[in-house]
Amino acid sequence: GVGGAAVHGEAQCKVGVVIEIGAGGNDPVDEPGLHERNETAHPEPGRRQCTGQRKSYGDVALQHLVRVELARLAPPPRVVRLERAFDQIHDALGVPFPCDAASSFDSEYQSLVEAVASRHGLDGDITFVNVLYCLATHLDAERVVETGVARGVSSRFFLSALEASGHGHLWSIDLPPLADELDDQSGLLVPDYLRSRWTYLRGSSRRLLPGLLDRLGEIDIFVHDSQHTESNMVFELDLAWESVRPGGVVVADDIHENAAFRRLLDRTGASSVIAQESEKAGLFGIAFKS
Repeated sequence: GVGGAAVHGEAQCKVGVVIEIGAGGNDPVDEPGLHERNETAHPEPGRRQCTGQRKSYGDVALQHLVRVELARLAPPPRVVRLERAFDQIHDALGVPFPCDAASSFDSEYQSLVEAVASRHGLDGDITFVNVLYCLATHLDAERVVETGVARGVSSRFFLSALEASGHGHLWSIDLPPLADELDDQSGLLVPDYLRSRWTYLRGSSRRLLPGLLDRLGEIDIFVHDSQHTESNMVFELDLAWESVRPGGVVVADDIHENAAFRRLLDRTGASSVIAQESEKAGLFGIAFKS
């Protein structure tokens, strides 16, 4: 996958990094191997680009996009290794790490992998859903809202965390699949015993999200994982930010695709953690509301 890290305004290729914004200094962490990279010819004359483990045209293009986006972040991000992602997140929540929630997640995830025979049958990145599970647990979440469901990996782990706490509800918004033959795949991985805590709303976030947030009042967690256009992400993130309670979080997946998450941070001044996903080429971000 793509490993992107910005150091002094330059993106570097490193599989498994976390980029933290707005919490501390701007100097990169001095760790062995952090500045090593492979360089290949860039499509533009006179420039070089770094590569990850895969070398398809799509990966190269995405790496370049990540580099461009990270270069636009202000102040320059502080870089730490992926192993420290959970330390950073738990520090922001005031919770020590390792934690019991992470251990519970490992057991739950293994059960899911065995149930679908292969991790490749899942459509949710393990790092991303692990973070969601910890957030729901440590925030003692009562109201969680997400956009984007697909087969329901993130939904399942949100619901597992809520079930373990003994309270809370998840509202999920998603459009039906474009292909009719995939219609029965929506939310497929959410087991029956968790569905009493779940409300699945079929339709666009433009149509459904404003009314839902009005009805719920304050929420603990919002997750964007629907259409990743800048206009849609700005719409969802700005709207959700107003409904998230102080101490809650707004999470967005695939934030490398445009500047929407950066714009949220610029507008609100929120502290944040941006992390590289472990199983796909992409970044997700968490904004903490004080």
